[in-house]
Amino acid sequence: MNDISWLGCSFALMAALAWGCGDFTGGIATKKTPSHYFVLSLSALSGALLLFLLAVLRQESFPSSVSLFWAAAAGAWGTIGLGFLYRGLSQGSAAVIAPISAVVSAAIPVIYHIVLSGVPPTLMRQVGIACAIMGIWLLAPGSENTSTIKHNFTDRKPIFMGIFSGIGFGGFYIFLSLIEPGSIFIPLVVARGSAFIVSGLIFLYLGEFIPGKITLGWAILAGLIDGLGNLFFLLAKNLLRLDLAVVLSSLYPAITVILASVLLKQNVRNRQKLGVILCLFSIGMILV
Repeated sequence: MNDISWLGCSFALMAALAWGCGDFTGGIATKKTPSHYFVLSLSALSGALLLFLLAVLRQESFPSSVSLFWAAAAGAWGTIGLGFLYRGLSQGSAAVIAPISAVVSAAIPVIYHIVLSGVPPTLMRQVGIACAIMGIWLLAPGSENTSTIKHNFTDRKPIFMGIFSGIGFGGFYIFLSLIEPGSIFIPLVVARGSAFIVSGLIFLYLGEFIPGKITLGWAILAGLIDGLGNLFFLLAKNLLRLDLAVVLSSLYPAITVILASVLLKQNVRNRQKLGVILCLFSIGMILV
């Protein structure tokens, strides 16, 4: 079909690639220290500095106050979503929280765009979106212990934490989409700055210790890569329907799983292999 921007799709997939790499490096940083919010705060700061440099080089004009407001809201909501996710993961509820968060975060912008525009995607793309969401669910970390999974689903707290986490990430996508076209770097600087402030306040409130130099390096690298992911997503949403930009960008867990398998030699579960296949299949269905 000729109603889709191939450049927009390329930007969305580049966002998925960047976010997948960012999650991989961020995961290494958080594994080396329990100070998750410090890692998150430092990565937000490094991403903001990179985007600020790009804004200066581009000599981008200052956007409207409305765009700055939505950018700040995006950074804050995304950080809140991460907060719920980290809290749940630290309590050993990854099998429930991670897939719920992933699906809710992808589904909310899709529903929002369809309701707002009144124009659903084509049948083929609806199938692609459904396959992508199922693939994202399967890619999320899970537990091999069936009794643990049943216990977590019986306990409502992890379920609600997964939903709130997904709402935070979904809000991040929606708020970024409300930024006026043409404004790229400065709104992203504001978004990352907002994330830095929120995560920094949580870090200070919890009184966590500051990790060592190795962890700091991984956190800074994660922030730089994640900042590029935000840039690619903002470019993608200017060229694509929001639902397609979100779904394609949300395929980043496949990149994280592949990197963990290839570089860290981690075992990839059968469900995650199926998730990768579904994600790749969904790309073809969306691009048709």
